[in-house]
Amino acid sequence: MRQETEEPSGLHLTPQRIITAGEGTLRHVRWRDVAHATVAVHRLLGPHLVLLGADERKLAAVSVRYLGSDPMVTAALVRYFRDHPEERELLADRERAIAQFHRHLERLEGE
Repeated sequence: MRQETEEPSGLHLTPQRIITAGEGTLRHVRWRDVAHATVAVHRLLGPHLVLLGADERKLAAVSVRYLGSDPMVTAALVRYFRDHPEERELLADRERAIAQFHRHLERLEGE
């Protein structure tokens, strides 16, 4: 139990990169390398948020049990900040980043 709680887990977005962790795997992925973020179901491990490169190669994945939120919304959040590099500095402040993403979703609903 102690070892598990000391290991990083989940998804961490920074202005420079995306960090995925869980099940003993820690990956650092540069924003420019991410072509797509999606949810895929692994036959044995269940659903995962998956980051794909331009060649559809899996760059990183994190189990939804480590996300703490809806994986489809999380994938959309990753795609938003991938597509808006000018706003990635907001990721240094989680509340501001989430507020910006909510504004984006509200604009989409209004269209």
